[in-house]
Amino acid sequence: MNNIRKQVVISVLIMIIFSLTSCGPRFYVSEYDINLEHEEWADEIGLFSHKNLKVREYEAKSTGIRLELEYDNGVTGYKELCDVVNAHNKFVEENPDYFPNDFNVTFTNKHASEYSPSFFSNIRNGSNGLGYISELGREDSAKLLYMCISVDGDHTENKENADIHIDVPIVILQSYNESYTPKGEAYAFLKEFNNLEQVIIDFWEPGYDKDGVLDAIREYAPNAEIYEVKSVNREDHLEKCP
Repeated sequence: MNNIRKQVVISVLIMIIFSLTSCGPRFYVSEYDINLEHEEWADEIGLFSHKNLKVREYEAKSTGIRLELEYDNGVTGYKELCDVVNAHNKFVEENPDYFPNDFNVTFTNKHASEYSPSFFSNIRNGSNGLGYISELGREDSAKLLYMCISVDGDHTENKENADIHIDVPIVILQSYNESYTPKGEAYAFLKEFNNLEQVIIDFWEPGYDKDGVLDAIREYAPNAEIYEVKSVNREDHLEKCP
């Protein structure tokens, strides 16, 4: 009986510890955690100066920086995240010698629920699963080159808002829903991109209404080239849409 009671107590303690560690308060990165060589950059892009934006993770290596950002307060917080993205690209443009051109940069947009609807990056070597980016022939730069966004579901990121402005030249539209593809006004958020040059479609639904999707993209991003991700011998490649 004593052994059974001990086992019950131990099981309860394990459950309590698990509950505390999984549901306890999250600790965010502060400005004091930033490497000395990146302090100027963090200050200039306003990484820690926004009310509704927090840094969940900061990883700095000699080859690059990876940030995980979380915003509060809906569109207001999302705007702050986009402002930081734009500020980073402006900083790189104005300080071309601060980062090497082959410096990898990724900003991941992570909700408090752990859902990640989008990320921004300049990685072109396929280490993040997007090897086809290199086919666009872009020059190396520490500027954020593209935004990869899920068009599945209903979230702030894929709703058009006149207050949101995004300064990256490429957007990757992803949908892993094999039975549904967004249509029409679902692509209106493309108007938020300043000088959008290329749109990449990566949809899993077999036989989706490609013509309808292309028409919608061209309505909201009339000057952008459009590419579709195609699998060839189990490798993804880009095919330019007519």
